[in-house]
Amino acid sequence: MYALTTEHAPVFPPRVDIHETPSGLVLTADLPGVTKENLDVLIQDNVLTITGRLVEDERPLGSPVYREYHDGVYHRSFILTDEVDADRIQAGLEDGVLTIILPKADRPGPRRIEVVEN
Repeated sequence: MYALTTEHAPVFPPRVDIHETPSGLVLTADLPGVTKENLDVLIQDNVLTITGRLVEDERPLGSPVYREYHDGVYHRSFILTDEVDADRIQAGLEDGVLTIILPKADRPGPRRIEVVEN
């Protein structure tokens, strides 16, 4: 099942888990068949967007008899709150699983305001 299509390929929403840790959030997305070269993780206007292109590989084993993975695009977007420090976000891809670390933004503690005589 896919949500929409591009000009030539279906678009699939990847399965995602998000966990909270003391230091922030950890997002994992299943992107089977996607390589680092075919993956974009972008932030624009507090929106985190994941786009990965799945390209069928040409195997010298002959014609496929049955196939569940086809050319297509994984695409998913998330709105980030100001609680996430967008400048420190990190991402890694291993064995078809994208892991994005979303650190919590530092919150300044209370500070004393000096009162002066007018």
